[in-house]
Amino acid sequence: MKFPVKVKPKVEIEMFPSPKNFPFYLDWYRSPGGVLHPIKAHREVEIQYIKTGTGAYAIGRHIHSFSRQTVFVIQPNESHRFLPKPCVLVEKAFVAFRIHLLEEPWLRHIITGLPTILRLSEPESTLIETGYRILQAELETKDVHWREIVVRELSMLLIFIERTARRKKHDAIPDARVLKIMDYLESNFRQPITVAELARHVAMSPSHLAHHFKRHARMGIHQYLLSRRIAEAKNILEAAPDIKLDALAAQLGFCNFALFNRAFQCQAGMPPSQWRRIAHIKGRK
Repeated sequence: MKFPVKVKPKVEIEMFPSPKNFPFYLDWYRSPGGVLHPIKAHREVEIQYIKTGTGAYAIGRHIHSFSRQTVFVIQPNESHRFLPKPCVLVEKAFVAFRIHLLEEPWLRHIITGLPTILRLSEPESTLIETGYRILQAELETKDVHWREIVVRELSMLLIFIERTARRKKHDAIPDARVLKIMDYLESNFRQPITVAELARHVAMSPSHLAHHFKRHARMGIHQYLLSRRIAEAKNILEAAPDIKLDALAAQLGFCNFALFNRAFQCQAGMPPSQWRRIAHIKGRK
């Protein structure tokens, strides 16, 4: 599947400039259809609210289709990728935060039990959007006690999502063979993997496998594998900036450093050496 528009992925060492800062981030934007989004995995909880548009989200080993008025909950370090439909404008908002921002243990427990996807009614969607707008206003004005209000409104948002989820369950029903492939890739992406090896694992011909995976995952197997490895490389460089880059390349299944360097720069918009320097500077703040 060819995308009419291609852009460089947004460069993010981490969601927040420094762990010492208030660990909460919100963005509200419109995403044009056909834009190729990279695989991401980060330490923050992320809650996406889809106001309008259609498409899909690949989260972990599941691919969830969505339409307007949908919420996605992405757990810390869970790989995810936004898959908009070509020529379809998606308006969405998301909040991202570190779990320790919530002081109450029971609120932290709520997060782990939230469903990945939740489809909303019109009144439910209105309440969710109102919560996002309040959070957005507090972040923009930063008036007195704005941090306390953000934590309170975030807590209310989580409680409302949890209560709504109790009344309805909408589990995605992904393709079984694609799930099996993603399970295998998630367990073995650090090792050298060939399409022929995957084909034997799911009892399909290599050509049928490649076509089937791309149709459901909206990206080729090789591209998916590279994106997953680079997402992991970013996390490792952030956590251990002193690691040798050639050792990191080998650890993630690249046969040589040149291939790793080229793939990283293509995915992140900068070479891994520059990413490591930025991560090291931010880690010392």
